[in-house]
Amino acid sequence: MVLVYRPPPSKKNNLTPTTFFTEFSDLIEDLTVSDKPFFIAGDFNLHIDNKSNPDTVKFLNLLDSTNMIQMVSGPTHRRGHTLDLIISQLDDELVSNVKIQQEMYSDHRVVKCELKCPKPPLSKVLVSYRSTKHLDLDTLKHRIMKSFSDHKISDVTEINELIDIYNGSLKDIYDSLCPIQTREINYRPWAPWYNDDLRAVKREKRRLERKFKKSGLTIHKELFTEVCKKYNKMLESYKTSYYRDKINQADRNKLFRLVNGLFQKNSKALPSYTSLELLVEEFNDFFINKVRNIRNELELYKENLEITISPQSPKLPPCKFKEFQLPNESSVQQIIKSLSTKTCSLDPIPTHVLKNHLESLTPIFTDIVKTSLSEGVFPNTLKISHLSPRLKKPDLDKDLFPNFRPIANIAFLSKVLEKTVAVQTQDFLNSNNLYPSFQSAYRKFHSTETALLKVTNDILRTLDNHQDVILVMLDLSSAFDTLDHDILLARLESYFGFSDTVIKWFKSYLTGRSQSVVIGDVVSTLRHLEYGVPQGSVLGPLLFTLYIAPLEDVISKYDLGLHVLC
Repeated sequence: MVLVYRPPPSKKNNLTPTTFFTEFSDLIEDLTVSDKPFFIAGDFNLHIDNKSNPDTVKFLNLLDSTNMIQMVSGPTHRRGHTLDLIISQLDDELVSNVKIQQEMYSDHRVVKCELKCPKPPLSKVLVSYRSTKHLDLDTLKHRIMKSFSDHKISDVTEINELIDIYNGSLKDIYDSLCPIQTREINYRPWAPWYNDDLRAVKREKRRLERKFKKSGLTIHKELFTEVCKKYNKMLESYKTSYYRDKINQADRNKLFRLVNGLFQKNSKALPSYTSLELLVEEFNDFFINKVRNIRNELELYKENLEITISPQSPKLPPCKFKEFQLPNESSVQQIIKSLSTKTCSLDPIPTHVLKNHLESLTPIFTDIVKTSLSEGVFPNTLKISHLSPRLKKPDLDKDLFPNFRPIANIAFLSKVLEKTVAVQTQDFLNSNNLYPSFQSAYRKFHSTETALLKVTNDILRTLDNHQDVILVMLDLSSAFDTLDHDILLARLESYFGFSDTVIKWFKSYLTGRSQSVVIGDVVSTLRHLEYGVPQGSVLGPLLFTLYIAPLEDVISKYDLGLHVLC
């Protein structure tokens, strides 16, 4: 079924009958090439009833030459003209019994027809879920406290053993109280603003519509028209109120995601495949090889580079960052509360459930954080990332792997550890004035706005001084993924004074990482990562900022201005 609306030609829209006939002719040609049955319906804004109109004659001749037939007979508009058409192939029995209904509240009448085709089945979706409605929170709390007391957490000193106890105990408890269930559901579009009030008015609208069709009385038509207007007004009001409230309650990040979702929905399309198990492996190979190829190109370019630029030697940091301060339970609780409730498939229990039982879980969280920071070891289990491939733009070819970007997800416990380290690292950098001077991203009181103000101000001042301005903008491909661990670790020591337990912890954090691609319930094999930091991590942006810090020294050496916005 092809739906068509042809706006009336005017000077404002620059549409002409010639444009319409050309495009419509191309449409029919494309449709007739296909061996599938089809019909065309819509408001053509042509007076088909006026046989002396040149455009009408041309249109009917076009249909006749392509073996098509127009099947609506009689006025479909309040002014007595036939504007709304149903067009099918002449030798096809797809459309029959075309009828024009009585005029209702629109200036166009409803046109009905019968289609000789089977009714499509309801779209069924197999969903996996956990029924949390009947979850006994007291029982869950008791099971959590008993499990961790039985393990005698305070006696465990090895970090990976603590992680195994945490993951295993919570997973077993949650699986026993809320087991995973599967069932088929009918897929239906969901409108969050649609409520009981609208549902009641819609039922009344349907009732009055049936009454008017049965009686044909003017009074019933007027009642039906009034309730239609009421329903449309309420629908617009509730929809407007819903989005107004969402916008008013959103912070900057939520507002961006909301607007992005309204105007450019994220596509979950996948390339054509015969086996989902094979597809996840191919995606994982592509993401790994993409980074490897970029690294190889950089090495080749480095070998052929004739000019070597040596940055100025950085000033020695005023003090060393040797060890972390071990947080107490109150500090760990604050960090957990500050993190989002997003849940990853690597988590043993949903984050919102975890936060609801934070008092019971704080001791093991604190023990894990303290053990990791004091030993300078990042747990092996938390070095895994799950990647979800997403199309970069909805209109891109979904069969080309380069059009997909990897969305990384890491365990919530990893974010807690990273956030603890990030807070102390940022405090050290700020207190010793070690942050790059013109770095706007990932810093408190800095943003795209401050970067724009700085760059605009520099340009205007330079022009006021009667000097020329050349603006060079640099965008790095797969910047986080190609980060070299050895260079970063050396930079943390020489530029920023990281040493002892601190540098040991960062080395443990960077090395031995791996990733899998996840699509639905299918997970690829783990692949080792030679480079990079996870884009979905807390520490990733901070480490990349420190990684490119010498760029400021290189550019400043030649008396050039710069601003960095990762």
